[in-house]
Amino acid sequence: FSIGNFENDKASYIYRRADEILSNMRLEAEVKVINNQIEQKQVYDIIRFESKNADIVFAGIPEINASNEAEFVEKTNKLLHEIGTVVLLKASSVFKNLTLGVNKNQEALVGITTREFLSFKSLDIKSSMHESLNGAMDEFSTKIFENYNRTFQNYTFNQKDFFAEFLEKFKVEVDESLSNLKHHFSSLPANRVNRFIVNYHHILFNKLNKLFADFRIEHFDHLRTLMETVIAEFDEGLKPLWKEIPETVVLSFQREAFQPEKNDSLAFKIFKKRKLSYTKKPVIPVSFPLRKYLSDLQLAVYDKFLDTIGETAIETVKFLIKFQNFLKSLSLVFDNFRKLAIDKNLSDSKIDEYRQTVFKQFNEVELLLDGMCQKVTAFFKNSWIKEVNDFIEQTENLKSVYYFERKKTTASQLKQLTQKLSDVGVPYFSNLSLLINAGEAENYLLQFNSVVNAEMNEILIQTDSLLKNELLNNIEKLSGNLKTMLQAKKQGEIPYDKMMPDIEVLSKRMEMINNASIKRFKRILRTLPSEITVMEETRFNDFFERQFEEIKTVRVAFLQMIEFLTDNKIFTQINRYRTDLLESITIQLNQIKEHYRLFLFSLDEHVKVKPEDKTSVKDFLNEQILKVSEAKNQIIEDFKQYTANITEVKSEISGQTTLYGLTKFESNLKHYIYV
Repeated sequence: FSIGNFENDKASYIYRRADEILSNMRLEAEVKVINNQIEQKQVYDIIRFESKNADIVFAGIPEINASNEAEFVEKTNKLLHEIGTVVLLKASSVFKNLTLGVNKNQEALVGITTREFLSFKSLDIKSSMHESLNGAMDEFSTKIFENYNRTFQNYTFNQKDFFAEFLEKFKVEVDESLSNLKHHFSSLPANRVNRFIVNYHHILFNKLNKLFADFRIEHFDHLRTLMETVIAEFDEGLKPLWKEIPETVVLSFQREAFQPEKNDSLAFKIFKKRKLSYTKKPVIPVSFPLRKYLSDLQLAVYDKFLDTIGETAIETVKFLIKFQNFLKSLSLVFDNFRKLAIDKNLSDSKIDEYRQTVFKQFNEVELLLDGMCQKVTAFFKNSWIKEVNDFIEQTENLKSVYYFERKKTTASQLKQLTQKLSDVGVPYFSNLSLLINAGEAENYLLQFNSVVNAEMNEILIQTDSLLKNELLNNIEKLSGNLKTMLQAKKQGEIPYDKMMPDIEVLSKRMEMINNASIKRFKRILRTLPSEITVMEETRFNDFFERQFEEIKTVRVAFLQMIEFLTDNKIFTQINRYRTDLLESITIQLNQIKEHYRLFLFSLDEHVKVKPEDKTSVKDFLNEQILKVSEAKNQIIEDFKQYTANITEVKSEISGQTTLYGLTKFESNLKHYIYV
């Protein structure tokens, strides 16, 4: 088992760590560390020399920059023809630390990366004035951090990998959806493009719901079991460390430190005097019971590990919130596609432009996920280093050593903390489940809001088209007909009933438009869950501070609330505003009919009246034509108000159909009902 080492002073550590890894993997092998700090040989050159007679070589396929693909293939092919059988691996997290074909700057070793072996070189342990303490504390701190890397880091990488798999699958679905949209929209009739976009949007939502469900089925129990395992392994790995600590170390102080001071206690003065009398040397040794005092850190290491699990939860929340925000942005992109389609401005270039925006946001989500493990590990490392440095600081002067402040960890405290640690998986996965619930709920709500926006826009578009074609254009024709008759000074009457629509027919046509959208509302309701359990809003808001305390949840009657909003807000309001619009149109049509009657009657009189009266009659006739146009304009204004009312309903529904908006609405509704 050969390992290339670019830092020669780490050889002994690498030997020991490699033995531990092989032992954990239940493999027997001879470890050979190849020191390469001075010669700086290329990795392939080391493989050629060290592995030329090997029966089989296992190595991983590294991440390769696009510009280096050809070079990698050429060099790798050449190497493979020069040595024996090679198995190239690119698989699960088990093989994450196996790499091949990268240089020193990418921290690669033959077989195992230096990230695994040398992750402790950046431990910023404070350098003590006591050489003996430096070595002991460095070894002790490294083993603590090794224990973390060997156990809990395995969990964080697995969780990250599972979410990355989830994200990658969704990315593929989004890419496919946008590609299909681009491929098909130009071949569709203009009146079908909007519906086509809405359908693709809903298909994407449904695929995401399936991904959430698959994540629970495939990974949730695995992660729960893995966390329980690594916590137990972390605890088990700590136990022998305290026995490996030296019983005592000798601390060295300058002779001046033993000079008596005014505020010294009598016992401290006697201690100093005795030490001074023993030797005349400038440096005086003091025995320090290291194991006894380091036992104080037992509680600290469990405490910091518990905090680290909490930090893992926080980083997970940040990722899920970022993902939810991405979903909202994606929903807006499809809304923009619909608006562009309505305005007949949708094009391949527009879709490509939005696609770039979508995948830029996707990359931001992936970047946050990629940094999760490093952030969690850094949190544990920094927390632990602070504890160690605080300990070392207490050994800096003689008085602190003599009156060393012990935290006096009791067995019961340790037992309580280890029990809390073993129980932490329950709230962790309860929270994770609730967060995924929230993601699913937001996805359903985005889907519902998308339908609301699309269908209410459809109502406005079709109603606008109906009024223009069946009413406003005919009123304009009527007005033009009246002007022609006035100029000709004789009737060229088109019967009013043939020109103007029947208000009952118009009402039924508008009702049919509304009912078509209502059916589509009903269809989306069938996909919603009856209820969903999520964190209480106040609990979610202070999650970053409290993490695992008092997991308060609320069960939202999801489907019931959406149905209530649909029936009592959307349908009721739309029907009311439609009725108001029709009443206004009826009033204006009755006025137009009266102006039309007066015009025809006055036109007959216009022929018969005396010349001196013709001007006043003509003015009256023009006034009737003007009032017909004013009635048409009033109908246009009434439709604008109808549009504003429908838009207001959309905004109101959008505000209430957020997860916690729905929760508040439900509680207010219950209060209203029961009061």
